[in-house]
Amino acid sequence: MNMPLISNHFKDRKPSSIRQAQIKFSKRQDKKEVRVINLAIGNVSLPIHPSMKKRMENLGNKDPFSGGKVPYTSTIGLKETRNAFLKAIATLDIDVTNLFINITDGGSSSMEIMMLGVCGPSSKNPIMLLDPSYTNYIQFCKRLDIPVLSTNRRLRDDGTFATLNFNKILDMVKVK
Repeated sequence: MNMPLISNHFKDRKPSSIRQAQIKFSKRQDKKEVRVINLAIGNVSLPIHPSMKKRMENLGNKDPFSGGKVPYTSTIGLKETRNAFLKAIATLDIDVTNLFINITDGGSSSMEIMMLGVCGPSSKNPIMLLDPSYTNYIQFCKRLDIPVLSTNRRLRDDGTFATLNFNKILDMVKVK
């Protein structure tokens, strides 16, 4: 039997720099003695929302989670879920009339979808990242072959970043 062909995208796909560092660290012999400061924005442990906790405690009821099962839904997500996000966003005095909510499996998936939607794969249209930028965004751009425009910002002695130079940013985005 012939092996199926795999795209270069999948052949070349590697974990993000952050994930690679975590993998490398997990193999260290002295990892229990090292004090780790996790600066990644992912894997945040937060309390469960009260309404979700209430549902978990009442799994025997006739609701979408009855019997401890989470039903498979379409990629777009349940209408009820999308409406809940719209309601939450509307509380910020944002008009949600024409807003589309897409449910993903995390921030990384959302960013890749956004980059593909805004710039397209193997794009001539760059994306601008205002430094400091999240490491994964740069990795996504490399993987999707999307050029990056970025600004340099000086890190001050007090640990804060210098303000953005808006004139430089305007010069970078002017159509030539």
